[in-house]
Parts: sequence; structure tokens; C-alpha cells
Amino acid sequence: MSYDLYLKPRQAALSREEFEAYFRDRRHYETSAGQANYFNDDTGVYFNFAWTDSATHVEEDGEFHPAYFNLNYFRPSYFILEAEGEVSAFVKAFDLVVHDPQMHGMGKGEYDVALLHSGWNAGNQSAYDMLLEMPEQRSGVFTLPTAIVRQAWRWNYELEVRRESAGPTRFAPRIVLLEVEGQAGTAMVWADGIPLVAIPVDWLILAGDKLFQHRPDFAGTKRLMPWAEAMQVVAPFVKQSPDLVVTFDYDEAPPKCSTSCSSFRRSCAHCMVCRRRGCSIVRWSSALSQHCRTSRTDIALSQRRHNQGQAGKRQ
Repeated sequence: MSYDLYLKPRQAALSREEFEAYFRDRRHYETSAGQANYFNDDTGVYFNFAWTDSATHVEEDGEFHPAYFNLNYFRPSYFILEAEGEVSAFVKAFDLVVHDPQMHGMGKGEYDVALLHSGWNAGNQSAYDMLLEMPEQRSGVFTLPTAIVRQAWRWNYELEVRRESAGPTRFAPRIVLLEVEGQAGTAMVWADGIPLVAIPVDWLILAGDKLFQHRPDFAGTKRLMPWAEAMQVVAPFVKQSPDLVVTFDYDEAPPKCSTSCSSFRRSCAHCMVCRRRGCSIVRWSSALSQHCRTSRTDIALSQRRHNQGQAGKRQ
């Protein structure tokens, strides 16, 4: 099940060469054979645009739209937030009009941002309603408020800029979603006690030999520490801005970080997030490996950035 939006220039034509050249120059796209596939590794959002040939594609009403946009249903509510910017930019670049066959959508004519949202959200809601009517699909379903899920998405969407502004010795981690003891929560990696630029989450995923130097039996493992407990450990070194961004302001991890490791918990599985009636449905996923990969990537990247920054300070 998916949302399909058909697009055509108001007056001029749109060639395959123009279509591919436009998306080839934009971030997060892979373009080939008339397809432009979007994937943002920081947020997990994906969708695609495609170009079609009038010689092989004839629509029922006789009109021809050389491009279309496709976004799956049964996806997190922030998928449409990220996709909207790309659809709007494409429409503006080529002065496009649309054919939107979805209920609560745009119909035929002018592109409308609000109706793009309402059309996809209505279809996404229906997809969840249909799925959750099946008893076998209701187990292992967790919820988080939509505001929390969207805050996590916004942080990850702006991650590249945040990492640049954090400077060479601090690290801004991605937010991931965890199921811990039957409850869904948000988490970030904290490797070796490296100073972070972060926003409050439920858990910090602790890793690195420096944090576990007093517990050799923890070596090579990842542990979970509640955010509130971590704030007690680093309280003298924390700066908080009005937008809730927290900066750990030190060069080396406070000794208490490693001595507190006896309270660290084991980490749990990564979950996917989707929207239903104002909340966000968090479902078990085979993406545990994705979570592990994300954790490993952030651990390695944070350690490398911190080491390079410290080396630069000594020069």
C-alpha cells in the first residue's frame, strides 16, 4: 500500500534528462534509469520519484503526467514531513501541477502542501487500522507520543549541521528507539564518556573501554544508563540552552562515569516507529542489526572526532 502523486509541467515538457539531472544534484538520492530513490541514513526516511514515457504510459483519463512520487504507507508520521520538502522543491523547480487520486488529497490541479499531508496521513491511518484489525498483528506493539517521535526525527534530520557546530572535541549522536523492559524509549550512544551535544532522551547507550575500566567483565559490551542518572554524574559540567540542547563541557570524562558502571543495564532491540491516532506505534523490527550498525558507527565516529580534536588542541 502506498501514496502515489502524479506530476506534470504546467506548460513545458519534462524530459528524462532534465528529471535525472535535477535529482542527481540533490542530497540523499541515487538516480538511474528514470528513477530517483531517496534514502536518508540519519533518519531512515525513504521514498522515490520516477519519470515515465508517454509512449508506454497512458492514463485512464487520457492525460499524461511524466513524473510521479511514491511514499509507502505503514510508515512513521515524520516520513511525510521529510518528503514534503522534496516534493515542494520539485514542484517549484519545474512549475508542476498534480493529479492526486487519494481521498483527502489534492485531486487535479494546483499543488497544495496541506493536502499532501492530509492525503498521505489519511492513507497511512487506514493502513494501520486495517493491519491492527488482525489479532496476530497486535502483539509487540508499543507507543510513544508523536511529539517525542518527531522531536527525535528533527534532531536526526539536522544531525549533520549539529555535528559541524559541535566542534572537533564534542559529538552529536543520533537518536534511536529502544524497547527496554516492555516499554519504548529514546536513546543515544555515549562512547568512552566523550563530551556530547545532545537533547534529553530516556537512555544513554554506554560503550568503550574507558567507561568500563573498573569493570573488566563489561569489556566489549554495551550498557544502558538512564538519562537522569547520567545527568547526576556530569551535572557540574553541563550547559543547557533554551532549546533544551545539552552540552557536556569537559575535556576528559569525569571519574565518576567509570565508577558508576555497576548500575548500567544491558541494551535492547531497535524498533521502528509509526503513527496512529496522535501517538506513534513502535513495532518490533528485523532492524536490530540496523540499530547495532548505527551504534557501532556513532561509537567509532565519536571516538575518532574526539581523538582528532584532542590531538589538534595539543598541537
